[in-house]
Amino acid sequence: MPRFAIIVCLLMSCLSTFAESPYANITAIEVTGNKRTKTAIILRETNLTIGEKIDTNQLRQRLDQNELRLFNMGLFSMVNLSYQINELLTEKQKPSITIIITVAERYYLFVAPEVSISGITFNNWWKQKNLSLKYLDAGIRINQKNISGRNDELKINLNSGFTNTIKMAYRLPYIDRQKIYGIEPKIKLYRNRVALVGTQNNQQVFYPDTIPPLLSEVIQSHFEASLAVSRRKDIRITQRVELKYETNTINDTIVQLNQLVPFFLNKQNQLQFLSLIADIEYNFTDIQFYPQKGWYHNTTVEKNGLGLLDAVNRFKINSTTTYYHLFSNRMSALFNVKGQLSFPLLQPYYLTSGLGASDNNIRTYEDYVIDGQHYAMCRTAFRYQVAQFNIKNPVKLIKKIQSVPLNIYAKSFLELGKVWALPNNLNTSINNLSNTTLPGIGAGLDITSFYDLVLSIEYGFNKVGEHNLVFYFNFEY
Repeated sequence: MPRFAIIVCLLMSCLSTFAESPYANITAIEVTGNKRTKTAIILRETNLTIGEKIDTNQLRQRLDQNELRLFNMGLFSMVNLSYQINELLTEKQKPSITIIITVAERYYLFVAPEVSISGITFNNWWKQKNLSLKYLDAGIRINQKNISGRNDELKINLNSGFTNTIKMAYRLPYIDRQKIYGIEPKIKLYRNRVALVGTQNNQQVFYPDTIPPLLSEVIQSHFEASLAVSRRKDIRITQRVELKYETNTINDTIVQLNQLVPFFLNKQNQLQFLSLIADIEYNFTDIQFYPQKGWYHNTTVEKNGLGLLDAVNRFKINSTTTYYHLFSNRMSALFNVKGQLSFPLLQPYYLTSGLGASDNNIRTYEDYVIDGQHYAMCRTAFRYQVAQFNIKNPVKLIKKIQSVPLNIYAKSFLELGKVWALPNNLNTSINNLSNTTLPGIGAGLDITSFYDLVLSIEYGFNKVGEHNLVFYFNFEY
Protein backbone atom coordinates (compact mmCIF):
# COMPACT_ATOMS: atom_id res chain seq x y z
CA MET A 1 0.00 0.00 0.00
CA PRO A 2 2.76 2.53 0.79
CA ARG A 3 4.41 1.77 -2.58
CA PHE A 4 1.13 2.43 -4.40
CA ALA A 5 0.70 5.74 -2.56
CA ILE A 6 4.23 6.83 -3.51
CA ILE A 7 3.60 6.03 -7.20
CA VAL A 8 0.33 7.97 -7.17
CA CYS A 9 2.02 10.96 -5.56
CA LEU A 10 4.80 10.96 -8.14
CA LEU A 11 2.29 10.84 -10.99
CA MET A 12 0.19 13.63 -9.50
CA SER A 13 3.31 15.74 -9.00
CA CYS A 14 4.36 15.15 -12.61
CA LEU A 15 0.93 16.07 -13.97
CA SER A 16 0.61 19.17 -11.82
CA THR A 17 4.04 20.41 -12.88
CA PHE A 18 3.13 19.78 -16.52
CA ALA A 19 -0.10 21.72 -16.07
CA GLU A 20 1.64 24.64 -14.37
CA SER A 21 4.19 25.15 -17.15
CA PRO A 22 2.90 25.80 -20.69
CA TYR A 23 6.18 24.45 -22.13
CA ALA A 24 7.84 21.06 -22.13
CA ASN A 25 10.98 19.65 -23.70
CA ILE A 26 10.85 16.78 -26.19
CA THR A 27 13.39 14.34 -24.78
CA ALA A 28 12.71 11.40 -27.13
CA ILE A 29 10.80 10.43 -30.27
CA GLU A 30 9.86 6.77 -30.60
CA VAL A 31 8.69 5.19 -33.87
CA THR A 32 6.83 1.88 -33.98
CA GLY A 33 5.22 -0.20 -36.73
CA ASN A 34 7.81 0.61 -39.41
CA LYS A 35 9.03 -2.82 -40.52
CA ARG A 36 10.66 -1.61 -43.74
CA THR A 37 10.66 2.19 -43.64
CA LYS A 38 13.74 3.55 -41.94
CA THR A 39 13.14 5.60 -38.82
CA ALA A 40 15.35 8.42 -40.10
CA ILE A 41 13.15 8.77 -43.20
CA ILE A 42 10.03 9.06 -41.05
CA LEU A 43 11.62 11.65 -38.75
CA ARG A 44 12.76 13.65 -41.81
CA GLU A 45 9.12 14.31 -42.72
CA THR A 46 8.19 15.72 -39.31
CA ASN A 47 8.94 19.12 -37.82
CA LEU A 48 9.49 17.68 -34.34
CA THR A 49 13.04 17.53 -32.94
CA ILE A 50 14.58 16.14 -29.79
CA GLY A 51 15.46 18.96 -27.41
CA GLU A 52 12.76 21.24 -28.79
CA LYS A 53 10.83 23.32 -26.28
CA ILE A 54 7.17 23.01 -27.23
CA ASP A 55 4.06 24.87 -26.11
CA THR A 56 1.83 22.21 -24.54
CA ASN A 57 -1.27 24.21 -25.41
CA GLN A 58 -0.46 23.70 -29.10
CA LEU A 59 0.88 20.17 -28.75
CA ARG A 60 -2.18 18.35 -30.11
CA GLN A 61 -2.30 20.67 -33.11
CA ARG A 62 1.37 19.99 -33.85
CA LEU A 63 0.81 16.25 -33.61
CA ASP A 64 -2.16 16.41 -35.99
CA GLN A 65 -0.12 18.40 -38.52
CA ASN A 66 2.64 15.81 -38.42
CA GLU A 67 0.17 12.98 -38.85
CA LEU A 68 -0.82 14.54 -42.17
CA ARG A 69 2.82 14.99 -43.15
CA LEU A 70 3.52 11.30 -42.64
CA PHE A 71 0.28 10.21 -44.31
CA ASN A 72 1.19 12.27 -47.38
CA MET A 73 4.33 10.15 -47.84
CA GLY A 74 2.05 7.52 -49.39
CA LEU A 75 3.71 4.74 -47.39
CA PHE A 76 1.26 4.17 -44.56
CA SER A 77 -2.36 3.16 -44.24
CA MET A 78 -2.49 4.44 -40.65
CA VAL A 79 -0.55 7.13 -38.79
CA ASN A 80 -1.00 8.08 -35.14
CA LEU A 81 1.01 10.50 -33.02
CA SER A 82 0.69 10.58 -29.25
CA TYR A 83 2.83 11.71 -26.34
CA GLN A 84 3.85 10.49 -22.93
CA ILE A 85 4.63 12.73 -19.96
CA ASN A 86 8.00 11.78 -18.48
CA GLU A 87 8.46 11.31 -14.77
CA LEU A 88 10.18 14.17 -12.92
CA LEU A 89 13.06 12.73 -10.92
CA THR A 90 13.92 16.00 -9.14
CA GLU A 91 12.06 19.18 -8.33
CA LYS A 92 14.44 21.23 -10.49
CA GLN A 93 13.89 19.07 -13.56
CA LYS A 94 11.85 20.75 -16.29
CA PRO A 95 8.69 19.07 -17.67
CA SER A 96 9.43 16.78 -20.58
CA ILE A 97 7.56 14.51 -22.96
CA THR A 98 8.23 11.60 -25.31
CA ILE A 99 6.59 11.67 -28.74
CA ILE A 100 5.32 8.28 -29.93
CA ILE A 101 4.80 7.77 -33.68
CA THR A 102 2.81 4.68 -34.64
CA VAL A 103 2.41 3.68 -38.29
CA ALA A 104 0.93 0.78 -40.26
CA GLU A 105 2.71 0.16 -43.56
CA ARG A 106 0.93 -0.37 -46.86
CA TYR A 107 1.61 -3.04 -49.42
CA TYR A 108 4.60 -1.82 -51.39
CA LEU A 109 4.76 -4.27 -54.30
CA PHE A 110 2.15 -4.20 -57.05
CA VAL A 111 2.51 -6.62 -59.96
CA ALA A 112 -0.62 -6.77 -62.08
CA PRO A 113 -1.85 -6.97 -65.63
CA GLU A 114 -2.55 -3.53 -67.02
CA VAL A 115 -5.09 -2.40 -69.59
CA SER A 116 -4.91 1.26 -70.57
CA ILE A 117 -6.29 3.60 -73.22
CA SER A 118 -3.69 4.94 -75.64
CA GLY A 119 -3.66 8.03 -77.83
CA ILE A 120 -6.97 9.40 -76.51
CA THR A 121 -8.64 10.13 -73.19
CA PHE A 122 -11.12 7.83 -71.45
CA ASN A 123 -14.01 10.16 -72.22
CA ASN A 124 -13.11 10.26 -75.94
CA TRP A 125 -12.78 6.50 -75.97
CA TRP A 126 -16.19 5.66 -74.57
CA LYS A 127 -18.07 8.46 -76.35
CA GLN A 128 -16.46 8.75 -79.79
CA LYS A 129 -14.67 5.44 -80.29
CA ASN A 130 -17.54 3.30 -78.93
CA LEU A 131 -15.24 1.54 -76.46
CA SER A 132 -13.26 0.03 -79.32
CA LEU A 133 -10.67 -2.47 -78.10
CA LYS A 134 -8.29 -1.31 -80.84
CA TYR A 135 -7.40 1.75 -78.74
CA LEU A 136 -6.32 -0.34 -75.76
CA ASP A 137 -2.86 -1.35 -74.63
CA ALA A 138 -2.43 -4.51 -72.57
CA GLY A 139 0.59 -5.61 -70.60
CA ILE A 140 2.07 -5.72 -67.13
CA ARG A 141 2.67 -3.06 -64.52
CA ILE A 142 5.27 -3.44 -61.78
CA ASN A 143 5.38 -0.85 -59.04
CA GLN A 144 7.72 -1.40 -56.12
CA LYS A 145 7.59 1.35 -53.53
CA ASN A 146 9.93 1.80 -50.60
CA ILE A 147 12.49 -0.67 -51.98
CA SER A 148 15.28 0.24 -49.58
CA GLY A 149 13.09 1.71 -46.86
CA ARG A 150 14.02 5.24 -47.98
CA ASN A 151 10.75 6.03 -49.79
CA ASP A 152 12.31 5.15 -53.15
CA GLU A 153 10.20 3.72 -55.98
CA LEU A 154 10.70 1.64 -59.11
CA LYS A 155 8.11 1.65 -61.91
CA ILE A 156 8.13 -0.66 -64.94
CA ASN A 157 5.44 -0.72 -67.65
CA LEU A 158 5.46 -3.18 -70.56
CA ASN A 159 2.50 -2.80 -72.93
CA SER A 160 1.46 -3.75 -76.44
CA GLY A 161 -1.54 -2.82 -78.57
CA PHE A 162 -2.34 0.61 -79.97
CA THR A 163 1.12 1.63 -78.71
CA ASN A 164 4.00 -0.67 -77.87
CA THR A 165 5.53 0.76 -74.73
CA ILE A 166 8.49 0.19 -72.47
CA LYS A 167 8.80 2.56 -69.50
CA MET A 168 11.17 2.39 -66.55
CA ALA A 169 11.64 4.97 -63.82
CA TYR A 170 13.39 4.97 -60.47
CA ARG A 171 13.01 7.68 -57.83
CA LEU A 172 15.38 8.03 -54.89
CA PRO A 173 14.34 11.08 -52.83
CA TYR A 174 17.55 11.31 -50.80
CA ILE A 175 21.13 10.65 -51.88
CA ASP A 176 22.91 12.77 -49.25
CA ARG A 177 23.23 12.52 -45.49
CA GLN A 178 21.25 15.71 -44.93
CA LYS A 179 18.36 14.17 -46.92
CA ILE A 180 17.89 17.17 -49.20
CA TYR A 181 18.88 16.03 -52.70
CA GLY A 182 17.39 13.19 -54.75
CA ILE A 183 17.58 11.73 -58.26
CA GLU A 184 15.12 10.25 -60.76
CA PRO A 185 16.34 8.53 -63.96
CA LYS A 186 13.75 7.54 -66.63
CA ILE A 187 13.67 5.67 -69.93
CA LYS A 188 10.68 5.53 -72.32
CA LEU A 189 10.20 3.84 -75.70
CA TYR A 190 7.02 4.12 -77.82
CA ARG A 191 6.34 2.43 -81.17
CA ASN A 192 3.09 3.17 -83.03
CA ARG A 193 1.28 1.73 -86.03
CA VAL A 194 -0.95 4.84 -85.95
CA ALA A 195 0.21 8.45 -85.64
CA LEU A 196 -1.61 11.58 -84.50
CA VAL A 197 -1.02 13.99 -87.39
CA GLY A 198 -3.36 16.91 -86.72
CA THR A 199 -6.77 18.19 -85.60
CA GLN A 200 -9.89 18.95 -87.59
CA ASN A 201 -13.10 20.35 -86.10
CA ASN A 202 -11.26 20.14 -82.79
CA GLN A 203 -10.95 16.38 -83.10
CA GLN A 204 -7.76 14.34 -83.35
CA VAL A 205 -6.83 13.13 -86.82
CA PHE A 206 -4.90 9.86 -87.00
CA TYR A 207 -3.03 8.28 -89.88
CA PRO A 208 -4.07 5.83 -91.10
CA ASP A 209 -7.71 6.54 -90.22
CA THR A 210 -8.35 2.83 -89.60
CA ILE A 211 -6.15 1.00 -87.15
CA PRO A 212 -4.03 -1.62 -88.97
CA PRO A 213 -3.41 -5.18 -87.68
CA LEU A 214 -1.21 -5.67 -84.64
CA LEU A 215 1.92 -6.75 -86.54
CA SER A 216 1.75 -4.00 -89.17
CA GLU A 217 4.59 -1.58 -89.93
CA VAL A 218 5.58 0.90 -87.24
CA ILE A 219 5.14 4.42 -88.64
CA GLN A 220 6.18 6.44 -85.59
CA SER A 221 8.68 5.74 -82.81
CA HIS A 222 9.82 7.77 -79.85
CA PHE A 223 12.65 7.27 -77.37
CA GLU A 224 13.61 9.41 -74.44
CA ALA A 225 16.02 9.19 -71.54
CA SER A 226 16.22 11.68 -68.71
CA LEU A 227 17.82 12.36 -65.37
CA ALA A 228 16.27 14.69 -62.81
CA VAL A 229 17.86 16.07 -59.65
CA SER A 230 15.57 17.30 -56.88
CA ARG A 231 16.15 19.55 -53.88
CA ARG A 232 13.82 19.39 -50.89
CA LYS A 233 15.14 21.25 -47.88
CA ASP A 234 11.63 22.08 -46.69
CA ILE A 235 9.37 19.06 -47.20
CA ARG A 236 6.67 21.34 -48.60
CA ILE A 237 8.91 22.89 -51.27
CA THR A 238 10.46 20.81 -54.06
CA GLN A 239 12.82 22.08 -56.75
CA ARG A 240 13.75 19.95 -59.77
CA VAL A 241 16.13 20.25 -62.71
CA GLU A 242 15.90 17.66 -65.49
CA LEU A 243 18.03 17.00 -68.57
CA LYS A 244 16.23 14.98 -71.25
CA TYR A 245 17.20 13.49 -74.60
CA GLU A 246 14.51 12.69 -77.18
CA THR A 247 14.60 11.13 -80.63
CA ASN A 248 11.52 10.77 -82.82
CA THR A 249 11.06 9.04 -86.17
CA ILE A 250 8.12 9.08 -88.61
CA ASN A 251 7.72 7.52 -92.04
CA ASP A 252 7.75 9.49 -95.29
CA THR A 253 3.96 9.42 -95.68
CA ILE A 254 3.44 11.49 -92.52
CA VAL A 255 6.02 14.01 -93.75
CA GLN A 256 3.98 14.47 -96.96
CA LEU A 257 0.63 14.64 -95.12
CA ASN A 258 1.63 17.50 -92.82
CA GLN A 259 2.32 20.30 -95.28
CA LEU A 260 0.30 23.10 -93.65
CA VAL A 261 1.33 22.18 -90.10
CA PRO A 262 4.59 20.22 -90.45
CA PHE A 263 5.06 17.37 -87.99
CA PHE A 264 8.72 18.46 -87.73
CA LEU A 265 9.70 21.92 -88.93
CA ASN A 266 12.69 20.59 -90.86
CA LYS A 267 10.30 18.38 -92.90
CA GLN A 268 12.57 15.42 -92.22
CA ASN A 269 11.44 12.09 -90.85
CA GLN A 270 13.66 12.20 -87.77
CA LEU A 271 14.05 14.71 -84.97
CA GLN A 272 16.32 14.53 -81.95
CA PHE A 273 17.04 17.16 -79.36
CA LEU A 274 17.97 17.88 -75.77
CA SER A 275 15.70 19.61 -73.27
CA LEU A 276 16.36 21.33 -69.98
CA ILE A 277 13.42 21.48 -67.57
CA ALA A 278 13.22 23.26 -64.22
CA ASP A 279 10.26 23.42 -61.87
CA ILE A 280 9.40 24.45 -58.37
CA GLU A 281 6.48 23.14 -56.33
CA TYR A 282 4.94 24.53 -53.15
CA ASN A 283 2.53 22.14 -51.46
CA PHE A 284 0.98 23.57 -48.31
CA THR A 285 -2.17 21.41 -48.42
CA ASP A 286 -3.50 19.04 -45.77
CA ILE A 287 -4.19 15.73 -47.60
CA GLN A 288 -2.34 15.92 -50.86
CA PHE A 289 -4.33 13.42 -52.95
CA TYR A 290 -7.63 15.23 -52.15
CA PRO A 291 -6.92 18.58 -50.42
CA GLN A 292 -9.49 20.33 -48.26
CA LYS A 293 -7.48 23.33 -47.10
CA GLY A 294 -4.20 25.06 -47.84
CA TRP A 295 -2.65 26.05 -51.16
CA TYR A 296 -0.58 24.59 -53.97
CA HIS A 297 1.62 26.15 -56.65
CA ASN A 298 3.79 24.75 -59.44
CA THR A 299 5.77 26.52 -62.15
CA THR A 300 7.64 24.60 -64.86
CA VAL A 301 10.05 26.20 -67.32
CA GLU A 302 11.12 24.07 -70.30
CA LYS A 303 13.65 24.76 -73.05
CA ASN A 304 13.55 22.32 -75.98
CA GLY A 305 16.68 22.43 -78.12
CA LEU A 306 20.01 23.31 -76.52
CA GLY A 307 21.89 23.87 -79.78
CA LEU A 308 23.70 20.53 -79.76
CA LEU A 309 21.49 18.41 -82.05
CA ASP A 310 18.61 19.28 -84.42
CA ALA A 311 17.26 22.79 -84.92
CA VAL A 312 14.54 22.67 -82.30
CA ASN A 313 13.87 25.89 -80.43
CA ARG A 314 10.96 26.21 -78.02
CA PHE A 315 10.64 27.95 -74.68
CA LYS A 316 7.58 27.00 -72.64
CA ILE A 317 6.36 27.98 -69.18
CA ASN A 318 3.44 26.36 -67.35
CA SER A 319 2.05 27.53 -64.05
CA THR A 320 -0.81 26.51 -61.80
CA THR A 321 -2.02 27.78 -58.41
CA THR A 322 -4.85 26.37 -56.32
CA TYR A 323 -6.30 27.68 -53.06
CA TYR A 324 -8.41 25.34 -50.89
CA HIS A 325 -10.72 26.59 -48.16
CA LEU A 326 -12.50 24.48 -45.53
CA PHE A 327 -15.76 26.09 -44.38
CA SER A 328 -16.69 23.24 -42.00
CA ASN A 329 -15.89 19.58 -41.44
CA ARG A 330 -18.01 18.70 -44.51
CA MET A 331 -17.95 21.71 -46.83
CA SER A 332 -14.96 23.04 -48.77
CA ALA A 333 -14.15 25.03 -51.91
CA LEU A 334 -11.26 25.46 -54.30
CA PHE A 335 -10.10 28.14 -56.72
CA ASN A 336 -7.55 27.35 -59.44
CA VAL A 337 -5.78 29.41 -62.09
CA LYS A 338 -3.61 27.73 -64.71
CA GLY A 339 -1.83 28.80 -67.87
CA GLN A 340 0.83 28.22 -70.49
CA LEU A 341 3.04 30.41 -72.69
CA SER A 342 5.09 29.00 -75.58
CA PHE A 343 7.56 30.75 -77.88
CA PRO A 344 8.25 31.21 -80.73
CA LEU A 345 4.70 30.96 -82.02
CA LEU A 346 5.55 28.89 -85.10
CA GLN A 347 6.19 25.35 -83.89
CA PRO A 348 5.98 21.85 -85.40
CA TYR A 349 2.77 19.97 -84.69
CA TYR A 350 4.76 17.51 -82.59
CA LEU A 351 5.56 20.28 -80.08
CA THR A 352 2.17 22.00 -80.11
CA SER A 353 0.10 21.31 -77.01
CA GLY A 354 -3.10 23.03 -75.95
CA LEU A 355 -6.01 21.53 -74.06
CA GLY A 356 -7.89 18.26 -74.32
CA ALA A 357 -5.27 15.86 -75.66
CA SER A 358 -4.86 14.56 -72.11
CA ASP A 359 -6.80 15.16 -68.91
CA ASN A 360 -5.53 18.75 -69.00
CA ASN A 361 -8.74 20.44 -70.11
CA ILE A 362 -11.66 22.67 -69.27
CA ARG A 363 -14.56 20.68 -67.88
CA THR A 364 -17.45 20.04 -70.28
CA TYR A 365 -15.01 20.23 -73.26
CA GLU A 366 -13.57 16.76 -72.73
CA ASP A 367 -14.78 15.68 -76.19
CA TYR A 368 -12.54 18.23 -77.92
CA VAL A 369 -8.86 18.86 -78.59
CA ILE A 370 -8.08 22.58 -78.63
CA ASP A 371 -4.61 23.17 -80.03
CA GLY A 372 -2.65 26.34 -79.40
CA GLN A 373 0.56 27.89 -78.18
CA HIS A 374 -0.91 29.63 -75.12
CA TYR A 375 -3.84 28.96 -72.82
CA ALA A 376 -5.32 30.23 -69.57
CA MET A 377 -8.09 28.91 -67.37
CA CYS A 378 -9.87 29.72 -64.13
CA ARG A 379 -11.65 26.92 -62.25
CA THR A 380 -13.79 26.84 -59.10
CA ALA A 381 -15.57 24.03 -57.27
CA PHE A 382 -17.67 23.67 -54.11
CA ARG A 383 -17.71 20.28 -52.36
CA TYR A 384 -19.86 18.81 -49.61
CA GLN A 385 -19.23 15.46 -47.95
CA VAL A 386 -22.49 13.52 -48.07
CA ALA A 387 -21.26 10.15 -46.77
CA GLN A 388 -18.33 8.50 -45.01
CA PHE A 389 -18.24 4.79 -44.23
CA ASN A 390 -16.15 1.62 -44.31
CA ILE A 391 -16.78 -1.57 -46.29
CA LYS A 392 -15.46 -4.84 -44.90
CA ASN A 393 -12.74 -6.25 -47.11
CA PRO A 394 -14.14 -9.35 -48.87
CA VAL A 395 -10.66 -10.63 -49.83
CA LYS A 396 -9.54 -12.49 -46.71
CA LEU A 397 -6.06 -13.19 -48.14
CA ILE A 398 -5.17 -9.49 -47.83
CA LYS A 399 -4.81 -9.36 -44.06
CA LYS A 400 -3.40 -5.83 -43.91
CA ILE A 401 -6.63 -4.39 -45.30
CA GLN A 402 -9.46 -5.10 -42.87
CA SER A 403 -11.86 -2.58 -44.34
CA VAL A 404 -12.12 -0.20 -47.30
CA PRO A 405 -12.87 3.44 -46.38
CA LEU A 406 -15.08 5.45 -48.73
CA ASN A 407 -15.83 9.18 -48.75
CA ILE A 408 -18.45 10.64 -51.10
CA TYR A 409 -18.57 14.35 -51.93
CA ALA A 410 -21.23 16.18 -53.91
CA LYS A 411 -19.80 19.09 -55.87
CA SER A 412 -20.59 21.88 -58.31
CA PHE A 413 -18.10 23.54 -60.63
CA LEU A 414 -17.71 26.61 -62.86
CA GLU A 415 -14.79 26.96 -65.26
CA LEU A 416 -13.64 29.47 -67.84
CA GLY A 417 -10.72 29.21 -70.25
CA LYS A 418 -9.23 30.21 -73.58
CA VAL A 419 -6.63 28.82 -75.98
CA TRP A 420 -4.64 31.17 -78.24
CA ALA A 421 -3.46 29.69 -81.54
CA LEU A 422 -1.46 31.24 -84.37
CA PRO A 423 -4.04 31.39 -87.20
CA ASN A 424 -1.85 30.21 -90.07
CA ASN A 425 -0.20 27.49 -88.02
CA LEU A 426 -3.02 25.36 -86.65
CA ASN A 427 -5.94 25.52 -89.10
CA THR A 428 -7.99 27.72 -86.78
CA SER A 429 -10.62 28.10 -89.52
CA ILE A 430 -11.56 24.44 -89.02
CA ASN A 431 -10.78 24.36 -85.27
CA ASN A 432 -13.21 27.01 -84.09
CA LEU A 433 -12.78 26.50 -80.35
CA SER A 434 -9.34 28.12 -80.46
CA ASN A 435 -9.13 31.89 -79.84
CA THR A 436 -12.52 32.01 -78.15
CA THR A 437 -13.74 32.05 -74.54
CA LEU A 438 -14.83 28.63 -73.24
CA PRO A 439 -17.17 28.55 -70.21
CA GLY A 440 -18.36 25.33 -68.56
CA ILE A 441 -20.67 24.60 -65.63
CA GLY A 442 -21.86 21.43 -63.95
CA ALA A 443 -22.09 19.16 -60.90
CA GLY A 444 -20.95 15.73 -59.88
CA LEU A 445 -19.67 13.30 -57.26
CA ASP A 446 -16.15 12.64 -55.99
CA ILE A 447 -15.48 9.24 -54.40
CA THR A 448 -12.21 8.81 -52.50
CA SER A 449 -10.64 5.79 -50.81
CA PHE A 450 -7.26 4.61 -49.57
CA TYR A 451 -4.15 4.27 -51.75
CA ASP A 452 -4.91 7.78 -53.08
CA LEU A 453 -7.87 6.59 -55.17
CA VAL A 454 -10.22 9.28 -56.52
CA LEU A 455 -13.15 8.73 -58.89
CA SER A 456 -15.07 11.73 -60.23
CA ILE A 457 -18.43 11.46 -62.02
CA GLU A 458 -19.47 14.78 -63.56
CA TYR A 459 -22.32 16.17 -65.65
CA GLY A 460 -22.03 19.60 -67.24
CA PHE A 461 -22.96 22.10 -69.97
CA ASN A 462 -20.74 24.07 -72.36
CA LYS A 463 -21.09 27.00 -74.81
CA VAL A 464 -21.58 24.64 -77.75
CA GLY A 465 -24.94 23.71 -76.19
CA GLU A 466 -23.85 20.19 -75.26
CA HIS A 467 -24.36 18.38 -71.98
CA ASN A 468 -21.83 15.71 -71.10
CA LEU A 469 -21.36 12.90 -68.61
CA VAL A 470 -17.65 12.35 -67.95
CA PHE A 471 -15.39 10.36 -65.63
CA TYR A 472 -12.04 11.21 -64.06
CA PHE A 473 -9.83 8.73 -62.23
CA ASN A 474 -7.59 11.13 -60.34
CA PHE A 475 -7.74 14.54 -58.72
CA GLU A 476 -7.64 17.12 -61.52
CA TYR A 477 -6.96 20.43 -59.75
